[in-house]
Amino acid sequence: MDIITGITWWMIIPVILTGIVYAAILYYKNSQLQLSSFLKWTLFAFRFTLVSLIAFLLLSPHLMQTKKVVEQPVIIIAQDNSASVALSKDSLYFKNEYPAVLQQFKDEIAGEFRMDFYTFGQQVNKSGTLDFNDQRTDISELLQSISNSYYNRNVGAVVLISDGIVNTGIQPELVATEFPFPVYSVALGDTTSYPDLSIVDVRYNQMIFNQTDFPVEISFKGVNAPGTQVKIELYMEDKLIGTELKKIETRSYTGTCSFVVSASESGKKRLTAKIIPLEAESQLLNNSRVFYVDIVNEKQKVLLLSLSPHPDLGAFQSIFEDYFDVTTAYIRTFSPDDTDYSLIILHQLPGKGVDNQTIQKLLQSQSNASVLVVVGPQTDLAVFNSLQSGLQFVGTADQPMIEAYPVPVKEFALFSVESYMWDRLRGFPALTAPLVEMRTPVSFQSAVLQKVKSVETYFPLIGFSETPSRRWGYITGSGIWKWRLADYQMNGNQDSFREIIGKTVQYLLVKKDQRRLRLHVGTEFMLNEPVRFRAELYNKSMEKVNDAELKLEVKHIDSGSEYSFLFSRSDNEHELNAGRFPEGRYVYNSEVVYGSEKLQANGEFVVLESSLESRQMIANHDLLYRISKVTDGDFLYLAELNQLPETLRTNQAITSTASFTKVYDSFISLPAILMLLLLLLTLEWFIRKYNGTY
Repeated sequence: MDIITGITWWMIIPVILTGIVYAAILYYKNSQLQLSSFLKWTLFAFRFTLVSLIAFLLLSPHLMQTKKVVEQPVIIIAQDNSASVALSKDSLYFKNEYPAVLQQFKDEIAGEFRMDFYTFGQQVNKSGTLDFNDQRTDISELLQSISNSYYNRNVGAVVLISDGIVNTGIQPELVATEFPFPVYSVALGDTTSYPDLSIVDVRYNQMIFNQTDFPVEISFKGVNAPGTQVKIELYMEDKLIGTELKKIETRSYTGTCSFVVSASESGKKRLTAKIIPLEAESQLLNNSRVFYVDIVNEKQKVLLLSLSPHPDLGAFQSIFEDYFDVTTAYIRTFSPDDTDYSLIILHQLPGKGVDNQTIQKLLQSQSNASVLVVVGPQTDLAVFNSLQSGLQFVGTADQPMIEAYPVPVKEFALFSVESYMWDRLRGFPALTAPLVEMRTPVSFQSAVLQKVKSVETYFPLIGFSETPSRRWGYITGSGIWKWRLADYQMNGNQDSFREIIGKTVQYLLVKKDQRRLRLHVGTEFMLNEPVRFRAELYNKSMEKVNDAELKLEVKHIDSGSEYSFLFSRSDNEHELNAGRFPEGRYVYNSEVVYGSEKLQANGEFVVLESSLESRQMIANHDLLYRISKVTDGDFLYLAELNQLPETLRTNQAITSTASFTKVYDSFISLPAILMLLLLLLTLEWFIRKYNGTY
């Protein structure tokens, strides 16, 4: 126990002197006091102690004490709440009897240890409701969440109760290798393989253009049905449009079949892929897959204008050719016409040694088109600066070129890209960029920065600016074709390249929103996934407000069922969790009366019947065993659950831990100090009163 002050202990001398001087003036300089010498010294001591103590308290002293803190071990019970548990052959048991078994187990654990209970599936919920309705399972998220929430805590064990079927997130074993607590896995479900046919995957383009043909590729799987001939059917709006027969060659066979579908009318269309079930097949939920395509009438027009042929042009075309009407041209032979373009891509333009007046005339005639500029060795930086003000190069004389590696900006928020794709971008090759300083306005948004010779700069490699008439995008280096090749070499596909460059183009193609009522909601939801809306309301000055009541009507197209909602207000927005909807297509309409005006916004979304949980019905106990082994835990079956409390109770590693911590208490907040001050004042007052003085 120590006394701590924020100043030097030499300050105690003025404290003591203050008490002495005050008490001396009161009792020895005051001639009117008719008291004996003993009483004067006694009262002097009381007043000296009182004043000195008060003066000492003005120094803000603290009492430091070392306290022993004992923490009981925590047993974390994590229950799989996904639909696959209840879809097994023991579904009635899990819905009716199992909750009581689990509650008894929780009570036994809580009687011996501190117990925390979680459910997991689509998300991790503490003390969540057990209903087996979650349509995804992510064990890796559970392990990461527990590891973060219980860092440096005394966790005795994590009891993982699951069927081991995982369909979302990263491999749980990767997280388990760094998991700090032992995992006791309790296996649910059935590992027996029954005869089964299933639709594994459907590959298609979500956006199709009217009066065109588009491919649909269906992957199917047959288990324990060798030699069986199966029929795969494809329906559009309940109309059969294709059939194909396939033979199951082995006990575990995976095959594909392809269909070519004609897009004859615009709108969102429902397609269903089906595989006719076997007579002995008991699980039919995975025999069909519903998906939707959006058939639109007209492609947006993109002009890809370049100084000369370059591999980057092919990289751009590989992204655009399925979705846009792309015109590729070269500046020396290009003549502007009356075509209205939605996006103009200038590759190494304005360029050196060419007539850049053509570009200026093009931008003047296409005043509403967005522009994406790719800077390269042949770009004329001086003319580039004169064309726009969003990005300026300082020192535009001939500059050497450097290798600029990509560094994603975490705070970038103009559009979203999966975090793992941004991480992949860090490993992509460098682009060829000019070695020159860049200046940008405050409103400029950088998505990717340049890294030069291991030094991360603040110069943009990919960035955006906006003027009242158009949006500008900038790629300040040439050679993105190398990103496309690197993505395939590293990951076996080009998904990251297509996502990042595709989202860049998609953002530029979106026109500035002048609507005063805007609704934000996803376009596709899984069954049992809540549908959340967010609305923005603006006044005539385009200032965001939320002082009006906003209503929403949702209608199921097929059944005609209607649902009414009222938004709640938060900050300057309106929010609504509309809950879960049955499978199908829905249209929604929102309206609000603001002042004397009636504002409306509408749209549509779909709820997919297909569930990730129904695609894999065989429990994966091997995964649970590996997690337990790598974390030094144990693996049990559900029938052994009643033995687990005793196992945990006799485990000597699960015990209370003691730690010592320093506690600082302010002197002025200690009750003993207050009592001492009151006692000194009371005694002094009583003695003076008793002896007839004041």
